[in-house]
Formats: sequence, structure tokens, C-alpha cells
Amino acid sequence: MIDLAGHNIPAELALIAVEVGSPSNPDNDWSGKVRDYPRMGFPLYLIIDPRQKSVTLFSEPNHDRYHTRTDREFGETIHIPEPFGSDLDLSRLVPYRD
Repeated sequence: MIDLAGHNIPAELALIAVEVGSPSNPDNDWSGKVRDYPRMGFPLYLIIDPRQKSVTLFSEPNHDRYHTRTDREFGETIHIPEPFGSDLDLSRLVPYRD
């Protein structure tokens, strides 16, 4: 279940999970959630990492892992597959300040 504004929604209905990497706990996004989200059935997992100025899309989940990983830098574009089927412009993303 996903809690969204006080409403519980079954995780299997989610089409994508999007995270902005935490400056204080990035390992949670890069290890725990990369492990847990395919098990929960999220078809797509997008991590925006302002520390590294990068965006990573995990797709094609199969049981306990994603089979495809696509990495792009801020300023590029990344293709988000169906059911979205569009390119996401990353040119307006800004990194964390030191």
C-alpha cells in the first residue's frame, strides 16, 4: 500500500516511482528501494540525483530486480517507456548546492 495524502492505494496500481535522492541518505534510494520496488511491482523507478547531476531509470522488473538501467546527465533527455512513451527533458534540473 502507498499512502498518498491519507489515502491507501495498492502499490501494484502505480506506474512509476520517482525519487529525488536525499543528500543525507542516498543509499536508501540506491540500494533499498532498487531492491524493494521491483518486488512491489513498480514497472519503472526513476531516481533524480542532484548530488551526481544524473537521472537513472530502472525498468523491466522481474521478481527481485530490474533488468534495464538507463543513465543520463542533467541537461540531456531520458526516454520513459510505455505506458508514458515520451522523452523527459532534464535540462531544467539543478544540482544541490555545496
